[in-house]
Amino acid sequence: MPSPEALVWACRAFPGLDPVSARPLPSGGSARTLTRLFHTGGSLILGENPVEVTAAVNENDGFGYLAAHLGARGIPVPGVLAYKRSRGWSLTEDLGDDDLCAAVRRTRHRLDAPVAADAALARGPDSAQPQGDSPHESCARLVALYREALDVLVRLQVDGVAGFDPRRTHNPPCYDSALMREWESGYFVRELVGRHLGLAVPQGLDSELDALAARAAAAGTAYLLHRDYQSQNLKIHLGHICVIDFQGARLGPPQYDLAALLLDPYADLPAGLRHDLLEHYLALFTARTGETRDGFLEFFTVIAAHRLMQALGAFALLGLQRGKPAFLAHIPVALRLLEETIAPLAGAAPCLAALVAAALQRVATVDRLPLSPGPAQAAGT
Repeated sequence: MPSPEALVWACRAFPGLDPVSARPLPSGGSARTLTRLFHTGGSLILGENPVEVTAAVNENDGFGYLAAHLGARGIPVPGVLAYKRSRGWSLTEDLGDDDLCAAVRRTRHRLDAPVAADAALARGPDSAQPQGDSPHESCARLVALYREALDVLVRLQVDGVAGFDPRRTHNPPCYDSALMREWESGYFVRELVGRHLGLAVPQGLDSELDALAARAAAAGTAYLLHRDYQSQNLKIHLGHICVIDFQGARLGPPQYDLAALLLDPYADLPAGLRHDLLEHYLALFTARTGETRDGFLEFFTVIAAHRLMQALGAFALLGLQRGKPAFLAHIPVALRLLEETIAPLAGAAPCLAALVAAALQRVATVDRLPLSPGPAQAAGT
């Protein structure tokens, strides 16, 4: 539930809010407290995210700046209606509870079996039948939402970079090899491989990961990077995609957010659909930017591997140290996607390939291992 002080502030900032209507909302992997408050015309979200307040830009400041910046460029994001910096309180537009991840679950639920769902999803939007609310029509609607999410992504990457001021966020200004090594591949090794699975790190792994990070960094930082563009952060509001949790945005390579969406462990899209969506994105992106298809794909695999390693590190930390065990359930899917993704890199990264294979074998028995969580760290930066 919201703190009494924040509730009083919210009702003063937006007269007409009903404090009795307060409904707590899940915060996912965040430490924030979120509450839905109703008024006669609808509802708003009260956010509480107390952080140290100094002269420096903090996470809450960055969220407000990015909401205004992206909104001004036509990116569908919630607006910030009120903000109390000294307490970390905010009132934002309410986009509802539906998201792209829930749409995937609904589509699979309407089919006879997960295997049939994957087959129908892979056939794409042209498989829709004209009568009734058939499974194929459900799949067609889902594919249309994913295509819209890709259109929004290209706009975020290309239009969002115009006028973007990294100094007004709390993030590192850009996505670079140091961040990859500390908060992606290093995060994966620390939290998942060592702390959660108890696996020994093979000799030679560090040099491989250094080389992979350097290779990924060569993609450059010419576009705006959301850094968590996955199905749970894509709300479906009034039938259209809206983006949330963009406070981690910085300059980076466009391949990262595409990998976050297509290789999303929460959604676990079938390979056929991932391929079709990749082609759809490439057509949009190359038309907007003049970049070449081959130039984009040259870096996609190595950047996708880093995204999956970041997710695996976060799942382990949130599940073990933040008291959110539901995140642990996504580890097997994420490991499988990582193994598939790094297959073309096996010659350059044999230690990593062997480690991922060992992790897949180990993860089935890890629930029976004694766990000794260490001090909490940030879930990513």
